[in-house]
Amino acid sequence: MKTQISKWLIVIATFVSLMFVVTGLEAGKPDKPPKPDKTPGELIVFTGELQGWAHVEDCCPNAGPNPRYTMSLPSGLYDSDGYEVYPPGTYDGELFMNGYGTRRVNEYIIQFHACCTHEDSVDLCKGVLPEMKFEIIGGTLKSVGHKKAKGLVVTFDEVPWWKDYNREIDMGPVSFEMTRIPSRYCTPDICPPQP
Repeated sequence: MKTQISKWLIVIATFVSLMFVVTGLEAGKPDKPPKPDKTPGELIVFTGELQGWAHVEDCCPNAGPNPRYTMSLPSGLYDSDGYEVYPPGTYDGELFMNGYGTRRVNEYIIQFHACCTHEDSVDLCKGVLPEMKFEIIGGTLKSVGHKKAKGLVVTFDEVPWWKDYNREIDMGPVSFEMTRIPSRYCTPDICPPQP
């Protein structure tokens, strides 16, 4: 009987010793570096004649969806004769943007559709501001951030815009800059601060 108790005491002592060893090894390990932020979506910012700042999700694959976005026109949009087509204001609508053209032509397309302010769907609104639907193609593209971030800045300098996506009638020149970068890679040096 004494030998059985001795064997059990040895097993228990060995188990307790192993627990102290494992605990000591865990305590001696350096902290793991934090994992990168997994925030979904991307930050899309407009500055210049078009203005906007928002983190959006599921933006702009070729077949949609087109996410909700708030666009401000500090001076309005004018046609080539100087006539005000869309007055200054803040428009809540839906945004589409993507690369445009062939491998040799590296341009960008931006489409925005809104019909009033502060509604959940542009199909339901009957608002104070006129319905807005415009398209812009062009720009100079520049990558920002480290390669993994896939950030992009597109500068549009006096490019034509088209009302109602009608490319047969150039409405007038417009200048602005658009930045888009995955939200998880935002840092103060590449993501503009919220206005």
